[in-house]
Amino acid sequence: MKNILLKTGFLFILLIIFVLSCDKDFLNVSPKGIINSESFYANMSDAEQAVTAVYGMLNYMQVWDMWILADLGSVASDDAEAGGATPNDVADWQNIDNFTFTPSQAGALPQPYGILYKLIFYANMALENLP
Repeated sequence: MKNILLKTGFLFILLIIFVLSCDKDFLNVSPKGIINSESFYANMSDAEQAVTAVYGMLNYMQVWDMWILADLGSVASDDAEAGGATPNDVADWQNIDNFTFTPSQAGALPQPYGILYKLIFYANMALENLP
């Protein structure tokens, strides 16, 4: 009986210590080593990094690949005609030429447009946050 009371008393005291020792300031810790958009644009080095990130997006080969430029540039305009001897040759290019393609048919579309829209996003962030 004495052991049970002693263990219960010890656990109760331990519980009170844990409850009273917690403080809200202990839970609200500012992150260290994390750069967010509010704290990034603080000096000239940050500004140069932001502009370099914008220009760095232009270096992706997926955007400037020869076939993507042919698909989306020449074939989609009047500069080139797609296909071969019959309209069934290179059906994906025929669909791009006729503007009847769907995203599943034109597999070249998501990658360059995704990269270019990310470039636009980075440029807008730099313009909004740089003084």
